[in-house]
Amino acid sequence: MHGMVKPQQSIPTEDELQRLSIGQIVGYAVEVTPEIAKVWLSANSENRAIRKSHVTSLARDISEDRWKFTHQGVAFSETGRLIDGQHRLTAIIKANKPAMLTVFLGISDNMFGALDRGATRSIRDEIGKTSTWVDPAGFLAKMVLPGDARKLTPSDVQAVMAAFRNELHDVVTTFSGYAPGRSSAGIKGALIVRLSISEPSHRKYLLNQWKAFAKLDLENMDRSTASMLKRLDRARGGIDGGSVGPLERAAIAWVAWGPDRTLQRIILHDPGKSLAEIRDIVRKRLSNDNN
Repeated sequence: MHGMVKPQQSIPTEDELQRLSIGQIVGYAVEVTPEIAKVWLSANSENRAIRKSHVTSLARDISEDRWKFTHQGVAFSETGRLIDGQHRLTAIIKANKPAMLTVFLGISDNMFGALDRGATRSIRDEIGKTSTWVDPAGFLAKMVLPGDARKLTPSDVQAVMAAFRNELHDVVTTFSGYAPGRSSAGIKGALIVRLSISEPSHRKYLLNQWKAFAKLDLENMDRSTASMLKRLDRARGGIDGGSVGPLERAAIAWVAWGPDRTLQRIILHDPGKSLAEIRDIVRKRLSNDNN
């Protein structure tokens, strides 16, 4: 009906929740120090085994001031057991630095074992972006992970997305589709880094070549880009597994889209050198972005 106003959905009011509730859980926002974390962990019993890689990832976020305060924190049961938060507390100790946590008291002991059983959220879910945006940033983030970190976190990826926001935007908006073997995270990651150190005229050239390469537009490919296509077609046994792995694709793209636009053949004498150049630029950009 004309003029009818659709009812607005709203969050529940405090009065409504008090009316509907069958009990109350008390929650506090607390800056938890390593000393407090050690004391609280003493109430940890019958919990699942600690996942060291997860602790390392959380501790890295805390150490690098990337920790985000959320509703997920620490929970103690009615009988005084720690039933959620052992990884977060252990990470605070490992980082030797305090972090803000939500702390809940009075949780039913029957809830133990039912926590963390929801659908696993991917990094894409956490960030709220599609693979087109997340995967190349994730590839670059993984290249510069510390040696003791085995798990990529949303914060790692978001840091790269922020540091290379303009380059990532240009790559995705120039071609956002899927091109088998040509739109891989390694190729886009190398292109993003190459764009970040290029003059405006070379940036325009690179984006035009990226579009031609992704769309298999042979007429508009220059010699170097066409050589890259041939190199990828004939490559076997990539340096990181598979026919041509993402690291080798990145190294090939890095060479092809360098200053020389007339390469007749892409030869990787030392893929590690190309990857090291990419890695150094990413680290420097992340460092500058944090200062």
